[in-house]
Amino acid sequence: MSDWQEAGSNSGETWKPENEGDTLTGLYTAKKENVGQNNSNIYMIQVDGEDEPTSVWGSTVLDTKFQEIGIGSEVKIEYLGKVKSKAPQPYKDFKVLYKPAPKFES
Repeated sequence: MSDWQEAGSNSGETWKPENEGDTLTGLYTAKKENVGQNNSNIYMIQVDGEDEPTSVWGSTVLDTKFQEIGIGSEVKIEYLGKVKSKAPQPYKDFKVLYKPAPKFES
């Protein structure tokens, strides 16, 4: 029975950066779409040494940057802090680096 997993459950930790310079590094394993009341994306990052992947809630900034990153790529997400914008609320900014997933020839 241990092979069964519940659909829609968020196993593992959710990354919540608080300080500028906070980083998360790992393997990008999956993307969940239309999650929660805001129909957000969740990016699943497998961190070395952790049993369960860490979930990262998408935002306009992260969703835009993750568009060019393929599943299986190694990623490093760095929190840059809040940035003032034309909107009433500041937004959280991130730097996202990645190493593309290796391509296998058949």
